[in-house]
Amino acid sequence: MHHIRPVEISKGTIIFTVFFLISLVVLWQIRDVLLLFFVAYIIMSALQPMIDRTEAHNVPRAVSVIVIFLLSIGVILTLIFLGINPFISQTTQLTNQFVALGGNLTNLPYVGHLIDPNILEQQVGNISQQVVGITLGLFQNIFAFISVLIFAIYLSIDRRGEQTLVRLFLPKKEKQIKAALLRVQSKLGAWLRGQLLLSVIVGILYYIALTALGVPYALSLSILGGIFELVPIIGPIISAIPAVAIGLTESSVKAGVIALAYILIQQLESTLIIPMVMRTAVGLNPLLILLAISIGGKLLGIGGIFLAVPIAVVVQILLEEFYLNGKKLPSPLPGKPF
Repeated sequence: MHHIRPVEISKGTIIFTVFFLISLVVLWQIRDVLLLFFVAYIIMSALQPMIDRTEAHNVPRAVSVIVIFLLSIGVILTLIFLGINPFISQTTQLTNQFVALGGNLTNLPYVGHLIDPNILEQQVGNISQQVVGITLGLFQNIFAFISVLIFAIYLSIDRRGEQTLVRLFLPKKEKQIKAALLRVQSKLGAWLRGQLLLSVIVGILYYIALTALGVPYALSLSILGGIFELVPIIGPIISAIPAVAIGLTESSVKAGVIALAYILIQQLESTLIIPMVMRTAVGLNPLLILLAISIGGKLLGIGGIFLAVPIAVVVQILLEEFYLNGKKLPSPLPGKPF
């Protein structure tokens, strides 16, 4: 008869496990602050090359950071000022158009008996309220915006902060962590710069196509398409739905032409624009992107969806540096540089 040996657990293991679990709970409680800090880190990474080039011309680093941040904020505020009024107006009209579309769908054969117009109108109303609430929240949350700016400016000016943290917590792995941080900054900066440029280009193409086809609310739909371009793979599909739905209010042929225009723009993006814009892209497998988006949306909502790719990039780089000894994970599928 075999005797079962008791499993011995050392005090050190118990203390480590308890400390680890407590740390996870604390991190989850402050996740909003961590997300703000992460967004600031992405912004810092994107502006870092411009700051370094300016500093190379004997301009003090603090002055370089302030000037570049002020110019960036000025450009963003100018674009918002020029586009916010027509965007809000067209978005409101677009919401009302969807209510009318719901009524038209109830008159279609084989479809009308499946749709309750009252429920549909209620759901569309709820969606419009959520969209308005999200929009107001983005503009009203001044504290978060200012916090991100302060974090980003501080990170850009004081480059010694990272080195201090590395030496404080993991002095033996200082070189390895520095290498990982440089890769993270390079990838995150390339991702944000590329995505913003990509969103602008695709938004302009949407606007040109929708205007040429005589689709109403072209500005609102193109801005929506540019924003959803930040969500890879599924973003373009989501942005095409309202435009095609509006086309259905006129005819199925019009809806088909609009859908074809979106498909052609996406093909142009995949074959020409993305290779030109995202030459230093992050390099993630599309399946991993979908998984990251699903997890991010489940845990962190809309913010998790938009930050899913950069978070996945950081996780990939850390895995490669610390668990695969510098070896890269399998390359992504052809066609998309993500």
